[in-house]
Amino acid sequence: MTTPAIQESKPQFEWPVDENDKATVLRIWNFGRSKKTNPHARAFWFSVISFFFAFVGWFAFAPLMPAVRESIGICDEYGPPDETGFRECVLCGPKCKDVIQNANICSVASTIGVRVASGFLLEKFGPRVVQSAYMAIFAIPVLCAAFIYNGAGLIAVRFFIGGAGATFVTNQFWCSLMFAPNVVGTANATAAGWGNLGGGVTQFLMAGIFSGFTAVLSRDMAWRVSLLVPGVIFIIVSLCVWFFSQDTPHGKFHASMLGKAKTSLWDYVEALRDYRVVLMVFQYAACFGTELQMNNQLALYFFDFFGLPIELAGLAAGAFGFMNLFARSLGGLASDFCFKKYGMRGRFWIHFICLLFEGIMLVAFGLQGSSMFGAAMACLVIFSLFVQASEGTSYGIVPFMMPQHLGIVSALVGAGGNLGAVLTGFIYKYMKDVDANVPFQIHGLCVIAMALTVPFMYWPHFGGMFCKAKPGAVNPHIKFTQSNSSTKVADQSKNNSTTPSDVPSPEDKI
Repeated sequence: MTTPAIQESKPQFEWPVDENDKATVLRIWNFGRSKKTNPHARAFWFSVISFFFAFVGWFAFAPLMPAVRESIGICDEYGPPDETGFRECVLCGPKCKDVIQNANICSVASTIGVRVASGFLLEKFGPRVVQSAYMAIFAIPVLCAAFIYNGAGLIAVRFFIGGAGATFVTNQFWCSLMFAPNVVGTANATAAGWGNLGGGVTQFLMAGIFSGFTAVLSRDMAWRVSLLVPGVIFIIVSLCVWFFSQDTPHGKFHASMLGKAKTSLWDYVEALRDYRVVLMVFQYAACFGTELQMNNQLALYFFDFFGLPIELAGLAAGAFGFMNLFARSLGGLASDFCFKKYGMRGRFWIHFICLLFEGIMLVAFGLQGSSMFGAAMACLVIFSLFVQASEGTSYGIVPFMMPQHLGIVSALVGAGGNLGAVLTGFIYKYMKDVDANVPFQIHGLCVIAMALTVPFMYWPHFGGMFCKAKPGAVNPHIKFTQSNSSTKVADQSKNNSTTPSDVPSPEDKI
């Protein structure tokens, strides 16, 4: 029991907290008076802001690609020069498409390694240090993007920029440290969803910046100067995260808060030995991997397939990412609501439903012809809703899987999203010579297949989609000492009614 002296020394937080000082509410429009009195709000907003602008820098090339491919000379055929010497790309054939798809694949492949490493780094140094360092380090390749002059340069710079996607792992880890079980699904989903929103905003933001610069600069210089903007923002965000936030409600993070003495590389092996972690990696590949792939494909697809101008193509592609404004949060809210009603089984069911309908709507999008732009956009919006919701339901489950290895599991699952983008990238690369819609159809069928793996996820203490939890079963990964209540981590399914005295009660999920 906490003594009165200790209670008096504890900070007075602006938001209500549980016994572990984790926030039990998420008040979206509150930034907090200071990092000491409201570290929860600061962690939420800085995880959102940093991931949002990381996404802007990560996919800044996508809406500018029609101009970039002309400028760096990768098109298969060019038109005659105009009065300024500009030559329009009239054919993006096999050579051009190969370079673009290879760059797309590299942009998401590099993130896998950085995301995997993030688990160890986060548990070693804490989210504040890691996130600030990521934004500062990856500002360098973002700024270098303005100086490429050939296809090799495009591929190389997109590869190094891709590491910025690892900011997602910090985003989820940070919120899991700051928010209580009753609201962690919503907090994780909203923070990640509003961060992912950067992938949609960049589609029309960068197109708009480019359009503005073309009024005073040549087309070649306009896209180069446009790419300097996100690089400068990276540096500003890095400094803000460093000076105006903290790791946990009480300051610096340390591994004992997860119930272990130290972080080890062996933790990765232990996590991957759990088949349910592996399944979640591939399920997240089916949703977040799909979102990454759409961010790379849609602007150029609308430009080439439907014949839209670059600004409208970016706006149409942006509609997909713009759903992150609320769709991922809906997934988290739905996961928390189903958990309240049905325990972890509810989280599994809503996760399955969202993944299944994501795949169905992606197939439907791929069935629309070039004269059916309106129908394609309707399918895209519904498809996007389920993509983002699936991501929210995924990280409604992740914090409960192996709570002692929260950073490691968060990192592995996050890396799974990029793995999915890489694997599906080969679908779009090698199907480039067939109907432009066929890759979308094949991709959708792959998502449906991944949805069908959710029923195989089962824990004795949680149950599964079709099985209730076993009475008295406990999480085998828990090592809990009552003398240190700040180290409480996830344990039981809501359905359990009896637990040993040396583990948290069923309501203490984190």
